[in-house]
Amino acid sequence: MILRVRWRLRGHSGCARAANHGIAFVWEPTLSALGSTKPLSDEEASIHPIVKRGHGEIAQYERSRGMFNAYTQSRGILHVDPTEALKTHGETVFIDYAHYTPDGNRFIAGVVYNKLRPVLLARFRRER
Repeated sequence: MILRVRWRLRGHSGCARAANHGIAFVWEPTLSALGSTKPLSDEEASIHPIVKRGHGEIAQYERSRGMFNAYTQSRGILHVDPTEALKTHGETVFIDYAHYTPDGNRFIAGVVYNKLRPVLLARFRRER
């Protein structure tokens, strides 16, 4: 799986650089991977037993996430990984195994915004 992800990262970031465009990738955690580390709301707790993964799958998720973060950092590709922010967020974020509620979308958007804002402001100031 990670080889496919690397290939896509390389392709998309290469195209963006060639066109002098910025690009950012966002890692999308799933409830099944976060269920043992995120404080679950009542709604999420009712869904989690259905989508719960075994320890091997969670370990694979964490390895893939680590590879994604290391790969993007090593190549200077901007990326956002909201996993750590989700681990402390006790409100309902997930409506099912991977999709967000409206409040979950706002929460993730806030994480993305907080990461991208300083980068975009610096770029805007450089290009003025």
